[in-house]
Amino acid sequence: MTAKNSAENEKWEMQILGNNGDMRWISGVSSYDKANDTYSAIILDATKEVERAKREQAQEELMKLLNESGNTIIFDYDVEKDIMVKDVYGTVDGLKRMRKTNYMLSENGDVGYMSSENDGFRSGLRKAITLSGKGSFEFRADYDGKGLRWKRAHYSVLGNDKDGVYRIIGRIEDIDEKLKLLDREAKWKKRAQHDHLTGLYSRRTGIENIRRMLQGDRPEGMQVMFLMDIDDFKAVNDTYGHIEGDNLLKGVGTLLKTIFRGDDILFRYGGDEIVAVVNGMPDRETIEEKARNILRSITRLHTIGGQQIHCSIGIAIRTDEAYPDQLFEKADRAMYRAKHAGKNCFVVE
Repeated sequence: MTAKNSAENEKWEMQILGNNGDMRWISGVSSYDKANDTYSAIILDATKEVERAKREQAQEELMKLLNESGNTIIFDYDVEKDIMVKDVYGTVDGLKRMRKTNYMLSENGDVGYMSSENDGFRSGLRKAITLSGKGSFEFRADYDGKGLRWKRAHYSVLGNDKDGVYRIIGRIEDIDEKLKLLDREAKWKKRAQHDHLTGLYSRRTGIENIRRMLQGDRPEGMQVMFLMDIDDFKAVNDTYGHIEGDNLLKGVGTLLKTIFRGDDILFRYGGDEIVAVVNGMPDRETIEEKARNILRSITRLHTIGGQQIHCSIGIAIRTDEAYPDQLFEKADRAMYRAKHAGKNCFVVE
């Protein structure tokens, strides 16, 4: 047979609308005879075969998820038929299977264990349908009648270029305790990073932040340390007691939070000494105005006996200092010069 008389064969698969209105898959082999300019084809109904392949793929994904799951909920959503099936594991009576038709269309998407889920889970599924591959989303639900708990759904989107997404399979895990643990850890971390009395950063955290600042790129403007020491604080403790002294420190900490910016490094250095480090101050005049503002603001505080509060400030402008200790030494010298100058003043070094 010559090339002229040979036929070209082509295998194909497509979806069509059947006589009864349902979607059917057909596959075939087409042959075109160039010599006779004729076209012939063998067409077979491949609906069952295609659906079986989809089920096998879905089952394979499901088994992968089951191997990872433990006590969890497995879900299988048929996008084309809008049917949701959920297998709830870990219950007293073993496995419970729930099936819901018209899942996305119904006002209440779930039944039984799923009734309190409202739209959190369905909203996540709607977004997943527009995506591909694997992903996860979080929502709140009450599957056991014990109240709303945080859940995380891990899903796999199944689909192809021909008919798009046709199935979403996944598992739902309870992450409520994990989130509570993370929340507790975050609170403990915050407590460790902050001084319990003033609410400012602790000495350790403040010094670590200064070290990172000194090791980073230098910003435009000057990097400036303000070392503030309450004048005659020992006399306050001796006269009114340590509780009044603690209340005074709390008041000073609260006041300084309103004077310095959120990204400034503000911490209790120890005793009645508080440190603030500011990035990007444009000139010496701005630094001195900041110091005068601190002195004016501190005088608004009084002891229970009516004694006005003052402080002395040592200011260090960074030049070549590369370590926190070097900057502290500079600020400490300036602060003691302010003390010897009569207190309630500042010195810049």
